[in-house]
Amino acid sequence: MSLTGGELEAATAVDGIGDEVAAIESRSLLAIAWRRLKTDKLAMAGGVVVILLVLVAIFANVLSKIYGQSYLDQHNSGGGQLLDPLTSMPKGSFGGVSGSHWLGITPVLGQDVLSLLLFGARTSLLIAVSATALSLILGVSLGLIAGYFGGWIDMIISRTMDVLLSFPVLLMSISLLTILSIFSTSGSIRFVVIIFVLGFFPPGFPYIGRIVPGQVL
Repeated sequence: MSLTGGELEAATAVDGIGDEVAAIESRSLLAIAWRRLKTDKLAMAGGVVVILLVLVAIFANVLSKIYGQSYLDQHNSGGGQLLDPLTSMPKGSFGGVSGSHWLGITPVLGQDVLSLLLFGARTSLLIAVSATALSLILGVSLGLIAGYFGGWIDMIISRTMDVLLSFPVLLMSISLLTILSIFSTSGSIRFVVIIFVLGFFPPGFPYIGRIVPGQVL
């Protein structure tokens, strides 16, 4: 049986719609998210900024050498000659800004500000990634346990997370750092405490741990 012209066009249109639906269904979640992200110019601009900051943190040593202020220079008071001996303040205007020190130098120690920012970005990135990893590990693990077993296990985990959600994270971090500074002056211990506070207390694993059980169910 042969199809008329109208029937052939209708069949072709239906086949085209079917192929398009199949193409949409075959996309992964990552592909769908990327397609939506590409249409948001503000989000794309923010992503570029984040990538630049990450690259600056990773290549801080290289950038500081190109800039002319190495890691040792910015820690060993290399700019002492640029400070006023009476006030310990930077000589010149704008905090000692010059061709050698684009953002000036710090009072008292005479360290280069831009070099400090480069290495400070690395420290901030390390703490942020570590705290996020801790939040994911705790949140996903406890959320899976609560959602899978349910019952009294779910109740205990959920109520514990409710208690943690009531803690003010800023006050907790200040208190813990103050207490530990009395007993220890190690900078590495302070980093560990900051990572623990940011990853353990909200906004940390309790938010993730409340979402994952619902996804499990």
